[in-house]
Amino acid sequence: MKKALGIVLIIILSISYYYSVNGPAEHSHDEEADHESTQEKTTDKKSPFVKDVKKSPLKVTKAHNHSVKKPNLDKPVKVPDFEPASENEVSMLKMTELISDTINNKKDSKALRSSLISLGLKPITSVDSNPYTGTMKIVRTEKNLPGTRYFHTQIFTDENGVETIQYSAVDVRGGPNAFERTTLASAKSFKVNAKPDYQKPGFNKWSLGDGRNLWIKKMEAKDLKDDPFNAYSADDVGTIRVVVELEIHHESDGEKHLTPVEEDEVTEEEAN
Repeated sequence: MKKALGIVLIIILSISYYYSVNGPAEHSHDEEADHESTQEKTTDKKSPFVKDVKKSPLKVTKAHNHSVKKPNLDKPVKVPDFEPASENEVSMLKMTELISDTINNKKDSKALRSSLISLGLKPITSVDSNPYTGTMKIVRTEKNLPGTRYFHTQIFTDENGVETIQYSAVDVRGGPNAFERTTLASAKSFKVNAKPDYQKPGFNKWSLGDGRNLWIKKMEAKDLKDDPFNAYSADDVGTIRVVVELEIHHESDGEKHLTPVEEDEVTEEEAN
């Protein structure tokens, strides 16, 4: 009997010892796991870096998609058809095409004079030169094509001898629908839309995209008064003026910002 009680006591003591050793270890492990889990949750909740890392791919993608979008800034140009209906309109088209060709192909004053001679016109060059403002040439003609007159081109020459056309113009005879027909002919010559960028009664203007403007104006009496280059009368009211000029110039002063100092008649070589 005593032997049996001793065995039971030993078993009870063994069980007590086992739990006293392993129990706290398991409890410690559970607490450590709970602590790590709590730390992870706290990090997820409070750390902005973790959130940014998770969301950054979406933000980068959106930014990338936004950066590659290219707005369509190029407006289609619908150049109008224009078929001259009279001799005057043939002349008008020839003169506007001459101005367009000279500017677009960056022709110098000598090439311009050759083009005028090829049309049967007699160019005259006026020169204004001083060390402060540089050299300005004005090319005009003694003869005119039917229905046109007062061709006028101003060319600035810099210190390197490079010429730049600042202003070029021609007058077209007025009449019924003359303003509308001149507008169409000029739009065709300069390859711009029939509808101007800016317009008001008797005035149309386009930006040519190279620092120049093309404008067409139905001249009123006040526009023709005291012109320093051209002779006008009351009968010339309604004349249509076609002008291409650098944006530094203004419609209000037109040709009135330069007075020629000397004139060079066309040479014999050019006439031939």
